[in-house]
Amino acid sequence: MRNKLGRFIKGHKQSNSGKTWFKRGRKSTPREKFLLSQRSKGKKNYFYKGIGKIEIICSYCKKIFKDYKSNKRKFCSLRCRGKSLVGKLAPNWKTGYSFFSKTLRQTEEYKLWRIKVFSRDNFTCQVCGIVGSRLEAHHIKSLALFHKLAFDVNNGITLCRPCHKLTDSYGKQIHIQKVKEPADWRYT
Repeated sequence: MRNKLGRFIKGHKQSNSGKTWFKRGRKSTPREKFLLSQRSKGKKNYFYKGIGKIEIICSYCKKIFKDYKSNKRKFCSLRCRGKSLVGKLAPNWKTGYSFFSKTLRQTEEYKLWRIKVFSRDNFTCQVCGIVGSRLEAHHIKSLALFHKLAFDVNNGITLCRPCHKLTDSYGKQIHIQKVKEPADWRYT
């Protein structure tokens, strides 16, 4: 029992002192343990899954594994699931679309083109004249619009990173321009 301030009053019992479900430190007898175990077996159990474990064939490695039917697993492990979700089966698959410029920049021919552009310009930025800092090879005619000029040395210019960011076709700015051009053409 508590007073108005919420403190226990001396000499009064707790409200749960006579309850059977509240057994303070009392050990269960072997019979009680047996009855508790019988109550939680089979369909009476909260976690009962039905038939039990069944054999399932992994969709990737064709290995047989056991699991409950209600889990609806198709793969024996996360590794098999990850390996199977490649290409057309991947959730973010966009019908074979990949960034042209990303795959192009990983080729040996592109790396040689960059070195040729840098050596032609003596490893100096052609706008501000900084020598040997963080240099980038910039396509004068955009790579997104002119694929055939990708490896033409005359289409390249050496720029430092701050000067490269100031160009019209840096990053995704060219894609924004491509979208706006047809709209401007339509209304004129």
